[in-house]
Amino acid sequence: MVSWHLIGTFPNRNCLVRRSSGLSLRISSFSEELVNIAEHPYLPFEKYSGCGNDFILVEKNGLGISDEWGIDGSQSAPLLCNRREGIGADGLLLLTYEHMCREKGILWDASLTIFNPDGSSPAMCGNGLRCAAHLLHRRLQREDGHYCVKTAAAIHHLLVEGGDVEVTMPCQGKIIHYPNPLEFIFLESTSANDVPTDVGPSPLYFVDTGVPHAVLLVDERDSFSVEIWGRRLRHDPLFAPEGANVNFCYKIEQTSRENAKTQLSVRTYERGVEGETAACGTGSAAAALVAAYHWGLSSPVHVRTRWGDWLTYTFSLDETAEGVQARDLSMKGTVKALFSGLYPLDLLPRLLGSAPSSKEKIDDHITHFSR
Repeated sequence: MVSWHLIGTFPNRNCLVRRSSGLSLRISSFSEELVNIAEHPYLPFEKYSGCGNDFILVEKNGLGISDEWGIDGSQSAPLLCNRREGIGADGLLLLTYEHMCREKGILWDASLTIFNPDGSSPAMCGNGLRCAAHLLHRRLQREDGHYCVKTAAAIHHLLVEGGDVEVTMPCQGKIIHYPNPLEFIFLESTSANDVPTDVGPSPLYFVDTGVPHAVLLVDERDSFSVEIWGRRLRHDPLFAPEGANVNFCYKIEQTSRENAKTQLSVRTYERGVEGETAACGTGSAAAALVAAYHWGLSSPVHVRTRWGDWLTYTFSLDETAEGVQARDLSMKGTVKALFSGLYPLDLLPRLLGSAPSSKEKIDDHITHFSR
C-alpha cells in the first residue's frame, strides 16, 4: 500500500510530495487509478537526480494524463524549475508512453521532450534520459531492464541495473580543435574589471554529443570562474548561431588502486540553465572524447562531476578524411528517485487553456493516488 501524504513544508513550493523509497508501480494498474485525473487541478510529477543533475518528470499517455491539460513545456519550465518559487530543477522532462503502440510500427517505449529552465528545448539530455529510463523501469518492471526512448536527437537504448542506468548517445560530428583561440580571448579580457584572468591560454575543442559542447582543457584546480568564462564562451561567435555549453576539464592524478583507471573532473556551464550545473551527461561525454583525443586516453573514461558522483563513458575514435569521429558512445552512472508530488495546476492558469477550477479539498484528490 502506497499513499500520498505531506512529508514536509516547502517555502513557496505548493506541492504535495511523498518519498520514493519502496515504490513499485505498474502502468497497467496505476493508469486505472488516475483515469479521472483531468477532473482535478493537481499534476503528478516525479523528482529525480542523475549524478546531481536534477529533473522534474511528468508522464503522459498511459498514466491518465492527457493532452487536454494543454501543458506547454516551454512556458511551464521556467516556473516549475524555479528553485525559489517552483519545484526547482535543472530541467522539465515530458515522458510520453508509446510502448502500447508497437503494432503501429513504433519501435520505442516512450518519447522524451526536454525543457530547460529558460523554456528552450534541447535535442537531448544524457542524465535526463537516464532518469526517464529509471522511471520507465519502475512502471514496466522488465526483467532484462532494457528500454528504448526517442528524443529529437536519436533513439536511445537504455539498460537499468539497480540504481545504475546506461544509455547510448549520438555523436553527430567530428571533434573540432580551434588552434589557440583562447589566448586572444583571455588577453583581450584583462582590461575588463569584471572578468578575472584566472585561466591562461587553454586548448579549445568542440564536439556535438546530441547537443553542442565546447571543451576547454585546463589545469587541475577549481579556482577558475566557470560562471564568468562559461557565460562569455557560451555566446562566442565560434559557436553561432545556437551557442554551446561550455565544459572545463582536467585530469585527476591516480593516487590509489581504486583510481587506477583514467579519470577526469568536469565542470559545465549549461545553456538554457545559464549557469553551472552539478553535472551534465552530454558535457562530460564531450570532455571524455576530447580528453581521449588530446591526451591519448583509452576507453573507458571515468568522469567526476561537480556533485562528486562518477560517470563512465565507453566509445571508440575513428580517424576519417574529415577528422576524428567518435562512435559507439555510451554513458553509465547512478540515478536516484528523490520524491513524488502533486503540483496544483490552478497556479498556472495562463499556461493551460482549460485549467480545472475545482476547489475541493486536497484529501479528495489524494484518494486518486492511493494504492
